[in-house]
Amino acid sequence: IYGIVFLCLVGMAVAYMRNNALPFIIFNTIQFYFAGDPAEGGGYVPVNDDDFTVSILASGFNAPTRVVLAPDSAHLLVTQLTGEVLALSRDNGVWNNTPRLVGKIETSVPGFPPEELGLVGMVFASDYEDTGNVFFLYTYKNSDGGVENRVSIVSLKERFGSLVFATEPQKIFTANVPGNFSHQITDGIGVEVEGKSHLLFLIGEGFDATRAQDLALEGGKEMLIQV
Repeated sequence: IYGIVFLCLVGMAVAYMRNNALPFIIFNTIQFYFAGDPAEGGGYVPVNDDDFTVSILASGFNAPTRVVLAPDSAHLLVTQLTGEVLALSRDNGVWNNTPRLVGKIETSVPGFPPEELGLVGMVFASDYEDTGNVFFLYTYKNSDGGVENRVSIVSLKERFGSLVFATEPQKIFTANVPGNFSHQITDGIGVEVEGKSHLLFLIGEGFDATRAQDLALEGGKEMLIQV
C-alpha cells in the first residue's frame, strides 16, 4: 500500500508540471480507493425491500424536473420543464392522484426535446409559513434568441384543497452571463440571514470554465440574494 501511495505522489508531482488539474483527479481517485464502505459509519443502512411498498401515485407528467413536499406535508408540488407547476394534495392521509395546476412560469421555450431549457428549480422560502413565498429557477429565451438565467418569486395560497398562485410571478434576478442549450441555473435552498429571507442557489459556468474564476461574472458561482 505504501508503495502505491509513493508512486501516486510521484505521479502527481510529474503531472503538476504538465497539467495542474491532473493531480486533483489522481488525489480524488486515491480518496475513493481508500474510502471503504460508504455505509460504514455514514449514518445510514441499505434499504430492506421487504419493509416498503412502491406504488405509482400519479403519472402523465411532461418532463418533470422537481418534486418537492410543502412544509405543511399536505401538498406535493411538481414542476415541469415547460413551466407548469402542479400539485398533488393529501386529505386525511390519503393522496389525491390527480394533479392540479398551481400556475405557470413563462419560459418561452418548448421543453425537451429539443432543448433542456425551462423551469428546473423550485425552493420554498425560509419564511414560507408566513408569506407563502416560493422561488422558481429557470432559463428564459428572450426575443433576440438569447438565453437568460432567471429567478422569480410567487406567493402561494390554498384554494379548494389545493395550492394556487396568489400573486403573479415577479422576476427578482437575471444573471449577467448568458445561458445556453443546457439549463445552467439549477436549484437551491431558502435560508434566513440576519432575520431576513434569502435564496442560496447555483449557476453553472455555461461550459466556459474561465467564468468560474472571474468574480465579475455570475456563472460558475454559488449566489445568495435577499428577497
